[in-house]
Amino acid sequence: MGNIRKIKKSEINRYNDIVANAYPGSLRDDPERKKKFRSYIERMMNEDKRSTLYAYFNGSDMQGVMRILDLKMNYRGTMIKTTGIGLVGVDLMNKKKGIARELLHYYLEYSRKSDANISTLYPFRPDFYNKMGYGYGTPVSEYIIAPSQIAFRKNRDNICNLSAKHSAQIIKCYDTYKKNHHGLFDMSEEEISGVMKSEKVFKIGYFKENVLKGFIFYSFDKVADGSEFDNDIKVSLIIYNMPEALNAMMDYLYTQLDQVSHIRFYVQNNDMFRIFRDIRYKPYSIYFGPVHQISRDGMSIMYRIVDFRQFVNQVKHIRFGNIDINIEFDIDDSFMSINNNQFSVQFINGKPNIRKSVKTDVTIKCNIADLSALLMGSVSLKSSIELGLIRISNNKYIDKIDHALRTGNKPMCITAF
Repeated sequence: MGNIRKIKKSEINRYNDIVANAYPGSLRDDPERKKKFRSYIERMMNEDKRSTLYAYFNGSDMQGVMRILDLKMNYRGTMIKTTGIGLVGVDLMNKKKGIARELLHYYLEYSRKSDANISTLYPFRPDFYNKMGYGYGTPVSEYIIAPSQIAFRKNRDNICNLSAKHSAQIIKCYDTYKKNHHGLFDMSEEEISGVMKSEKVFKIGYFKENVLKGFIFYSFDKVADGSEFDNDIKVSLIIYNMPEALNAMMDYLYTQLDQVSHIRFYVQNNDMFRIFRDIRYKPYSIYFGPVHQISRDGMSIMYRIVDFRQFVNQVKHIRFGNIDINIEFDIDDSFMSINNNQFSVQFINGKPNIRKSVKTDVTIKCNIADLSALLMGSVSLKSSIELGLIRISNNKYIDKIDHALRTGNKPMCITAF
């Protein structure tokens, strides 16, 4: 058994080496990028109040690393404390010794002690973290279209370039968007400072009455085997607080058709295709009869309820519909090895409370990963039961509970960590 602690500034080089070897495709073969990453780590230690860097030591030998973030999330309209973990890496000579498992245990205990009972991560192996109790979040959809596939409405008024001086307005615009979208985290100025300084990232905003109502971050990518005039646009972030903002920004993208082959969108919105004049994904593909490909999907963020009892206490002021019911949750959580995983939750007018002695109406039985996905709203109770992921003792309560647990939107996350 080793020990886990915060790293010191004198240990940054070793930390950097472990990360570079853990993610060789992005850092190891690029010395300049590795050098920039070290500067990024230094800035994180000095300036990012949300992040803390930890390492696993065997004696004085650093053998594993991770970054823990203290975050706030919009959970069903209320901001609550959450945590995130990133940059998890193990020294190549010390893999398969359970170090990653120890780091995750430490992270979850940290979250519990911080009263942050939703933990989040971006998985390098979804199955690995699913076994540790993380439920799948909302898929990220990739839409690839030609600019001409956008419905051009000739509405580009109030569109302008954004610069670093607009940072506060960007954050305010995002905050408005966040309040209306379950799952989003707070955005800090440090989080976008690099983007605002970048000459590679173009920033376009839509103003109405001097208030920023929407913005797009995008970059140009050279088309493989194309000429210097062949480019694609990659939209990395699109935020809008009114339909007019979205329409105007899409019109702006349409007007780039003379020098852009395709536009690539990456969004957690499987309805995005509906705004296109021509919805077909590029390169065009049809399969299984008359099925037109419109997107390509992949899994990104995952969620875990850390301590169910503390989670219920954390959200007891949040209303889950207007349900009045007593539910027993029978939870399998082998990773945390909690002795008692049966909890009686009384919902009164939608607000939940743990009760020790109350007659329950129905029992829901599942593992912590599937329960986490359910309570985050990334999957419905009906679907979970139909797929055999969750069992319920009395089917007559399915519709009632399903309606109460649904969220306004599936959880979104655009915060990178």
